Amino acid sequence: MADFSDLREKGFDVEAALSYTGDEKKYKLALTRYHNAYEKNRGKLTRYLEEDELANYEMLVHSLKSNSRMIGNMELGDICEKLQYAAADKDMTIIEANHANMLAEYKKTMEIIAPYAEENGASKPSSNEVKKLIDELKETLDDMELNKSLELYKRLSEYDFTPSAKNIYHDIKDEIDAFNYDEAVDLCDELLDKIS
Repeated sequence: MADFSDLREKGFDVEAALSYTGDEKKYKLALTRYHNAYEKNRGKLTRYLEEDELANYEMLVHSLKSNSRMIGNMELGDICEKLQYAAADKDMTIIEANHANMLAEYKKTMEIIAPYAEENGASKPSSNEVKKLIDELKETLDDMELNKSLELYKRLSEYDFTPSAKNIYHDIKDEIDAFNYDEAVDLCDELLDKIS
């Protein structure tokens, strides 16, 4: 049983994180997901600022604020909150004063939580398991079982899809939400072709 003492020593509010996530297993899973999203998020944060896409920047730092607090890093959550409000107000002075600090704190967080992400990494489904899940999803779509379909769709989110496969994955949800089950099945076939 983990006591997360290393995280506590680095200033993480582990008690708050456990209350958010529910238990130790879910906390470790949250740490893993947070860690796995780093490269993608870091690239987007930089690009959104460079391309003056403040609305997208605001949404991403809002998400990062919530997720940082969920894993117990309240300091990073507070920096992100400041940036979120600054982006909403289009206040570039505050953004420029805090963006680099936020990225530095984000990177430091990655180093701190890396051991948990590595330890938990095996829980990601293999490509064979994902193919099986997609086949099950196709069956439930054929049977028009909405709840079961959504449950299987959610389980697929654990897999690290390529960018083009991820687009298809998201499109499947749009078709399910629109009750276009045949179209969703066709997209499942496309997604299967993308998985090696």
